[in-house]
Amino acid sequence: MRAHLLKCFKNERIQMFPHTKKRRTEESLLQKSERVTIHCTCRMQASGFQYQCEGCNIWFHPECQGKTERMIKKSKKPYCSKCNIRNMQHIPNLAFM
Repeated sequence: MRAHLLKCFKNERIQMFPHTKKRRTEESLLQKSERVTIHCTCRMQASGFQYQCEGCNIWFHPECQGKTERMIKKSKKPYCSKCNIRNMQHIPNLAFM
């Protein structure tokens, strides 16, 4: 735009602004983009070892849940931290019985 204006001043003649290629519409950009499945609380792509929570069925990296791969493999039913807290609320406190 600036170059065109300077050219008009130099030639001492105002001309219509030249047409350029159409801008990409948001729709055309979406057609060319890829869909990536995001897992875990870190919101990153699936990579490395992950486990599926028995409560919510979401996949997590053990590190993001404060666990190790070994802990997950030992556990019969691995839960994420959110579902683990939910499950703990349903267990009666035996100290007060």
